[in-house]
Amino acid sequence: MGKNAKIISIINYKGGVGKTTSTFNIGVGLKHLANKKVLLIDLDPQCSLSTICLKALTRRTGEINNLKNLPIERTINFVIKKYLEQTITGDKPILNLGDLIIKNFYKGKKYNLDDIDVICATMFDDTSSDYYKGLDDLEIEIASYHFGDKTRLQQLTLFSRFFSDTNIMNEYDFILFDCPPANNLITQNALMISDYYLIPTIMDEMSSNGIFHFNSLIQNTLLNGFKQQYSTELQTFNAPFLDFIKGKDAKLLGVFETLKKTQVDTNQYRRMINRVSNLTDCLFEEVIYHHKDTAKSAGNGVSAFSIDLPEKGEYAPDTCYGNLIISILNKLNIEFNIEKANQRIKIFC
Repeated sequence: MGKNAKIISIINYKGGVGKTTSTFNIGVGLKHLANKKVLLIDLDPQCSLSTICLKALTRRTGEINNLKNLPIERTINFVIKKYLEQTITGDKPILNLGDLIIKNFYKGKKYNLDDIDVICATMFDDTSSDYYKGLDDLEIEIASYHFGDKTRLQQLTLFSRFFSDTNIMNEYDFILFDCPPANNLITQNALMISDYYLIPTIMDEMSSNGIFHFNSLIQNTLLNGFKQQYSTELQTFNAPFLDFIKGKDAKLLGVFETLKKTQVDTNQYRRMINRVSNLTDCLFEEVIYHHKDTAKSAGNGVSAFSIDLPEKGEYAPDTCYGNLIISILNKLNIEFNIEKANQRIKIFC
């Protein structure tokens, strides 16, 4: 019997909150600390997560890997295009996960980590035009497809078709979507099939006020709105991709503070979030402190657990992310060796 992945969208409609860096470090940390098999999927048109992972792959293989030499067949763009074609032709796409997924991409400073994989995005797809296209172009294409009263049903089930056709979730313990800072159709596709979503945020007045609206938008306008609009289809149609959606009910896993400066008191904004009734107990105690080496190292394909700092105190990147990951695992009631995980936070990989 295969695994049954927890599918988590990491998302904030506000940019500049360390979302991609956090997705990368949480993914690597789940493997490093708890020996979980992880798949990262890049959904951001900027392709930052893909760039990070390809740099790690270059370090591991010794061969140059970048977005420009990445075949379209190895990207989420390819998946979206194939399932868009299916909405027109009705033909089931034939996808080879072995070709699509880049496996075992991570190399730390000391050793390789297996069982952490990635599906990249690209902004250099020239297979159907004489200029490069990316996920933002595909977003426009998805929005241009109309199917009468079934338009949203077709537009928002691309990923549920992909997941139900391939059973990809049976290969992993965790699948993490790095979502763009936008409420677009590709983001909505990810949320439709997620078990949870996780919100990284800086703590200021605008961000704290925005989280309540953001959570309401996801729960009421998107998820509940979709299921109400297509309740008949979900109850009566015999289709695996609809069964997949029926089995999902994305919940807020939590909000965690990022890029905190040690000299800045953010408690008033944390209290603002905790006072909102449907956000009570959603705020993780663990904080990701601002550290100049975290983003710089991630940009070079190096995780927080591979940053060799002379002193590793409570504000160190590996300590911050390690403690957050342990809390995430506990909140999900995931079985792992907590003593070993705490030990491995301090082990430079």
